[in-house]
Amino acid sequence: MTRVTLLAEDGSLRGVPLPEAAAFAPPTAPLRSRTVYAAVHVIPQAAGDNTPGAPADIDWDATLAFRRTMWRRGLGVADALTPRSGTWAWTPRRPAS
Repeated sequence: MTRVTLLAEDGSLRGVPLPEAAAFAPPTAPLRSRTVYAAVHVIPQAAGDNTPGAPADIDWDATLAFRRTMWRRGLGVADALTPRSGTWAWTPRRPAS
């Protein structure tokens, strides 16, 4: 069984079993019936300082690897705005003046 290692609140690592994934064959050609986008968010550094209001500590290697996985599966990647603020998702919020 596949396991994923997660960071616990106390800073220790713990393994969590994952169920087997359903069989999936990536498309052999671009999808043509419609355009499908995945809302692929950035991935934070697991042990980084990700305090709300602080600059984001982003794991760009993991983020880009996940985006490449979506592209290989025939999906587009949507760089979305956050609905609440209307800013880019990775743009730090500015304090109210």
